[in-house]
Amino acid sequence: DRLKFRAFTASRISDGALIKRINRELIKNIEDGDGLKDFLKLTKTDVLSKVGMENAAGWYWETVYRTNAQTAYNAGRMMGYEEDRPLALELVVIDDARTTDICRQYAGGFVRPYDDPFWKTHIPPFHFNCRTTVRGIYDESELPESWSSKAEIENPAKGFGENPVTGDSWWKELESQ
Repeated sequence: DRLKFRAFTASRISDGALIKRINRELIKNIEDGDGLKDFLKLTKTDVLSKVGMENAAGWYWETVYRTNAQTAYNAGRMMGYEEDRPLALELVVIDDARTTDICRQYAGGFVRPYDDPFWKTHIPPFHFNCRTTVRGIYDESELPESWSSKAEIENPAKGFGENPVTGDSWWKELESQ
């Protein structure tokens, strides 16, 4: 229930009933194992045309879908890690032409102890359309000889990065809700 509460946010929409409808559709989409293409079918309905966000705004809905799905998955991971604490966490970055500077700094593996304060402010997603994820390391043989440095790390984009398990604001209702 806590994940469902904040598994979805969308700027530009102030109609609470519309946000709830889109929220339900996104949750159903994830539970059914559907993908972005299925979610984008929502943009072809009269529900979104009321706010001027029908077909022409596919890029926007792709961003909403990808960012919210990644947020929900990583929040679930962090909740699982609270149940079964790993020794360390690693940021896993998809390093290609679409990788942002924020995420590229972690490419090649960024590992810190699980209880490091760094994780209070650096849990993906770090920005819109972020593809970085976090994984737990449980086997001592997978730990690095030395921890990744936190020096000169660029912070996540505004509103991103907070650990949903340790931070209070993730569970609070937004003004738009």
